[in-house]
Amino acid sequence: MEKFFYPESVVVIGVSNRPGNLATGVIHNLQHFGFSGRYYAVGREEGEVLGVPIHVSLEEIEDRIDLAVILTPTATVPAIFRECAAKGISRLIIESAGFREYKDDFRRIEDELLAVCREHGLRFIGPNCIGTMNFARHMCLHFSPQRILPRLGRVGLVSQSGGITVWFSHLLSREGVGLNKAASVGNKLNVDEADLLEYFLRDPEVQMPVLYLEGFSRGRRLLDLARGSDKPILVWKSNAFPQSAGIALSHTAAILADDRVADAALLQAGIWRSRDAHHFTVAAKALSLKPMKGNRLMIIARSGGHAVMCADRAAGHGFELVKPPAEFFEAINRIAPETRITRQNPLDIGDVFDATCYDRMVEAALRIPGLDGLVFLQLLTPIENNQRSDAMMKRVAALAASASVPVGIGYIIQGGDTAPLKQALDYPIFDNPDDTLDALAIARDYWRLKARARRERKFEELNRDQTQAATIVGRAQGRLLAADQALELLAAYGIAVPPWRRAAGPESAAPAAKELGFPVALKAISAQVSHKTEAGAVVLDLKTADEITEAARAMADQLGPALPAAGREGYLVQKMAGPAVELILGGKRDLSFGPVLILGLGGIFAEVLDRVVIRLLPIDRQEAREMIEDLPGLALLKGARGQAPADLEALADLILRAGQILLDHQAIQELDLNPVRAYPADALALDARVILSTQET
Repeated sequence: MEKFFYPESVVVIGVSNRPGNLATGVIHNLQHFGFSGRYYAVGREEGEVLGVPIHVSLEEIEDRIDLAVILTPTATVPAIFRECAAKGISRLIIESAGFREYKDDFRRIEDELLAVCREHGLRFIGPNCIGTMNFARHMCLHFSPQRILPRLGRVGLVSQSGGITVWFSHLLSREGVGLNKAASVGNKLNVDEADLLEYFLRDPEVQMPVLYLEGFSRGRRLLDLARGSDKPILVWKSNAFPQSAGIALSHTAAILADDRVADAALLQAGIWRSRDAHHFTVAAKALSLKPMKGNRLMIIARSGGHAVMCADRAAGHGFELVKPPAEFFEAINRIAPETRITRQNPLDIGDVFDATCYDRMVEAALRIPGLDGLVFLQLLTPIENNQRSDAMMKRVAALAASASVPVGIGYIIQGGDTAPLKQALDYPIFDNPDDTLDALAIARDYWRLKARARRERKFEELNRDQTQAATIVGRAQGRLLAADQALELLAAYGIAVPPWRRAAGPESAAPAAKELGFPVALKAISAQVSHKTEAGAVVLDLKTADEITEAARAMADQLGPALPAAGREGYLVQKMAGPAVELILGGKRDLSFGPVLILGLGGIFAEVLDRVVIRLLPIDRQEAREMIEDLPGLALLKGARGQAPADLEALADLILRAGQILLDHQAIQELDLNPVRAYPADALALDARVILSTQET
């Protein structure tokens, strides 16, 4: 990736003197911002643009070229790739649009480009992008002429959208964060977000990678990179609500919508996700602050009302307002001896009008023992907003930058504009109390999330009969395991289920029930029925031989005409399990991230209750316990209202074993254990649905 950001020489292909020529914009930006390397222009006709000669072929350029930027019609690009390969140019950027995003037939051209890359060892960014930028080197390869470079900072930006690249660049610049490098990746045909994230994680000039994505090319690789790094990573993932390609075959698939999987995957890897421009701005500034290691907070505000607002927001985030020692208040009295200030936190300094006092108060607050974070909220009228107040804010910002704890600075000008001060400071400031407190909460919560993601995991070998399991999956007819096959698969993995028997027909159901002991459940054994409850393929709580015989006959009559294969494979008679807290446990094979596991409350009502926890596999036993601990409604499992607590270790073991099924069998597309009941001394899976992939495995 190095030559995409540090080329010594660049050739721009597609340059002409015609008005509106896009490639000329790249030449303009290289000139305008003072790119220190060498650059050349290539076009179909000789000439000159912006004082740069236009060559008609790469052969005319005697210099060694590190990077080619291509802005030519789609059909011409494969031949240009071959010319670049012959010239020894191994890094290319295709800024031209009009590939598969325009017409699906152009995939043939994309395939040809990839073939040339494999043959000659080329790497390229794009197509349909605006290239790379290295602001420390004054390099901007955007085809649209730019007027100013963003503020130099420590962010490395990767974006699928060229427009978002420009917007984020100026947004981060305006908000005091700044930018170091940026890459617009467009269609991500060759170089993708994982390649660039890996580069930015190694780059000492990039402190925080920021990604704007509309989809993941190699989701697993991205997560593995993030998990292994100590740098903060911020992602804005859009395209969150794609239409489903078909009706989900299981409850689990219905809950595991793609965006929810992405959300869980990013958190699990220690990546902070933003969903809108406002939250993105706050998060970007928050992650540029020092990490907040605890909850002990001090607030200094120039308005009593704003102090109360800060205290409310702090409580909502679980912060603890520290009780400052007497030495702190004595220092405050020395700084502002003529003003009576109540000894409390938040510290209301609304009656202090000497701006030269404020930075000294901040400095005193930073000396409070055991402090984890500080908020300083400045409120000014337009008259007070002057050079004197700006100088004070610069001193506060300098103190904040050198402090060992994060300092959230809120700056409010009544009827005024904070933009000039934001541009003047090399430290992010916030426009209101809520954003200031939210930023400190992110500075705390993100690093807890990161520590959890980077914990060394301890995987264990679970006892299971893999030979038996492979036989069960291998003899499946169609995409769905029959009810008895699904339970046999669970047994092969040591997952406890209520006792059950097969019955060939209605007349043999009663003897099977008597052997198990009433009450029992009756289920059709069929590889044609996915949702047994909706299809009428299950009857619960049968208490007599007559009841089960009658239910079996009625089931055969009901299912036979609609689903000829259903009911003809027999019946499964199962001992009814006692009441307990019900859950759903399942998973699927996600296109971007691979096998994913879900745990939720509610059993058959899980989709309605919508209380779920999602994890990417593999997980270890601690992560299985964390899934339980993170579950909304955990109190139900811990013995709410006098109920005996569930065996959470048994439940964690069941979670691990269900995950192992997905890991061991690539042919399994979806797994649904629903309901699972958690008892004081055990956890049982009452039913299972196993859906196989349509692809050959």
